[in-house]
Amino acid sequence: MQWNIGDLVGDVPTIAQRKTKPAIGNGYACQHALSAVSNVVLDVEVCGFQIIDQARQIADKMVAKVTQ
Repeated sequence: MQWNIGDLVGDVPTIAQRKTKPAIGNGYACQHALSAVSNVVLDVEVCGFQIIDQARQIADKMVAKVTQ
């Protein structure tokens, strides 16, 4: 399967990358986010239609729980 890989975005402590599958079309995409806080690394991937920034948002919410 072919994926189109987007640019790496973000800065420490959270980075994210989006990929699309042209064969499916209709806005199907995945976003992968990595975040590091204290001694924890969070790895989140979200796939579906209309995926824009959901993985990074989920990672940010998880980071907030780790730092509490």
